[in-house]
Amino acid sequence: MSQIRFITATILALLTMASVQKLQAQKSPDDYQFHSEHPFPFIENICFDENFKERIRVSTSVDVTTLDVLEKLKFQVKTLNKRQREYRKTTGYPVRETTIRSWSKFFPKWYTVADRFKVDETGSYSYFITNNRLIPGGWVGSTDYVPEVGTYGTSETGKGERFYHVPFSNLQFEGYTEHTETVEKIGLLYKYRWTYPSVQVRTELMRQGFTVTVNTRYIRVERHDVVITYHLDRATIVMEYYEQQKLVRKVTSTFKYFDSLEQYLIWKTEEVKYETFENGACYEVVMETIYENYGFDCLEEKDEDLSLRNSGKINTEFSVFPNPATEVITISLPEFEGRTFISVVNASGQELNHMFVSGNESTAQMDISTIPSGMYFVHVTQDDQTFVKKFVKP
Repeated sequence: MSQIRFITATILALLTMASVQKLQAQKSPDDYQFHSEHPFPFIENICFDENFKERIRVSTSVDVTTLDVLEKLKFQVKTLNKRQREYRKTTGYPVRETTIRSWSKFFPKWYTVADRFKVDETGSYSYFITNNRLIPGGWVGSTDYVPEVGTYGTSETGKGERFYHVPFSNLQFEGYTEHTETVEKIGLLYKYRWTYPSVQVRTELMRQGFTVTVNTRYIRVERHDVVITYHLDRATIVMEYYEQQKLVRKVTSTFKYFDSLEQYLIWKTEEVKYETFENGACYEVVMETIYENYGFDCLEEKDEDLSLRNSGKINTEFSVFPNPATEVITISLPEFEGRTFISVVNASGQELNHMFVSGNESTAQMDISTIPSGMYFVHVTQDDQTFVKKFVKP
C-alpha cells in the first residue's frame, strides 16, 4: 500500500522523478533547501497520532450484483490507528518507533501483527507480545523456522516479548545515513513542516525539463506525467500523477499552524487512486490520514512496559455510545493489558465489522456508516471471556 505520509515524500518525488539520475548525492541538505515563512526550530523528539482510513467511492450507477466476492470486499472500510515517535539517540542516530493501537479490516483475523515497530541504525525490529493460537509455540519466531533474512529472538526484559530483526540492505543504509546527516544538521521537523521549493530547487527542476510556474498564490511544477502544486495561500500540496494523459492518482497534503512552534505541520493527507471494476464501472480508492496530538517532549516507551500489557484484565465494565448511532460508535473498554477483539454482530449472529485494539487502550471507535439500520450487538473478547452490549442504528 502506497503511504505518502510526510513532506519527505514530496521532496523525494520532486527531486528524483524528474530524471532517472538523482541529484548529486554529495550535496549537503542546504544545497536544495525548501523554504518556509518561519524560523526553523531544531527538534530532536517528536510524537503524534496517525489515524488512517481507507474506503472506496463509487457512482450510484454501479451494479453491485455483477461484482465478484473480492470486488465486494473493497466496500469494507479499513481503519488503523498508530502512535508515532521519532527521537535522536545519544549517539546521534535517529530512531522511529510505531505503536499500533487499533485496526479494523486492516489485517486478516488470523494474522498476528506486531505491537510495535522500531527502526534504528541496525535495521528494523518488529515486537510481539500476543501469541497466535494458529502457530505452534504461539508466534512465528518460536518455531524451528530459520528466516532467509533477519533473525528472531526474545527481548532481554525476560517478560515474554519477542522480536523479528531485519538488518538494512546497502541501499537502505545509504538512505538512513542521508536521513541521519539531515537530522544532525537541522533536526527532525523537516519531515513534517510545510515547505515549498526554493529558487535553487526550481532552477534545477527547469534544467531537468519541468515547467515551473510561480505567482503569489502557488508554485506549480509539471511534466507530462506529474503535476505538483504548492498552494502558498492555504499551505497545501497537491500531487497529480498521469498515465497516457489520464489522471490515475492524486495526493493532497494539508498543513495546520501550531502557535507553539510558529510552524505549519502536516495535518491531513488524502490519497485517491482511480480504478475500474471488471464490469467496467469506475471507482475511487480513498486513503485518508489524520495527524494529531503532536508532542515534542515524548518519553521513550520502555520494553518492560510493553511486555506487561499481556498480564490480564482488571475489570469487566464497558459501554457503547452514542446509542442509537448512525456513523460511529465509541466503545469504552474493560481495563485489560492484552489485545482486545471487538466485533459487531446482527440479530442473526452474522459478523458485520470487527477490529483489534492493543493493550491498555480505554476506548475504541468503530465505523458503522455502511451497515443498514437495525439492532446490533457489540462483542468484546479478551482472552477467553466475551462481553456483549446492544445498540441500535436508526
